Amino acid sequence: MAKIVPEKGDAFLVPLRTILLLCGGLVAVYGSELIHFEGAGPLAVVFASFTSQYHWINQGWTLEDSPVGHAFEIFWMIFEPILFGITGATVKLDELDPHIVSYGMIALVVGAIVRIIVTTLVSFGDKLNWKERVSRN
Repeated sequence: MAKIVPEKGDAFLVPLRTILLLCGGLVAVYGSELIHFEGAGPLAVVFASFTSQYHWINQGWTLEDSPVGHAFEIFWMIFEPILFGITGATVKLDELDPHIVSYGMIALVVGAIVRIIVTTLVSFGDKLNWKERVSRN
């Protein structure tokens, strides 16, 4: 909706798009709580901002010079911790399957070990001593 409303030549294009995106984000956050999908609202806010900016770039705005983007940089500094806090607070640890969580932990540990081994092996061509090789990881 933010792609076509208001039309491109409107004198109040930037404030209307900013208000439209802000109100849409509020509806997403509070509406997701209303239907008991609390974590979906903050994700919808991030997704709506991304897709809106994508369409606005296709309409001629650049990523660096987007006036709505500049307005939302200020909003993002304030609301980012709140949005991700809401998303994290909706995770119910007692409802998680312990087997799936253990597979996730194993994947993280194995990934970290593989990364350490690979970066150590790659550092052999740098003529570093062992202390420097290990400290780079």
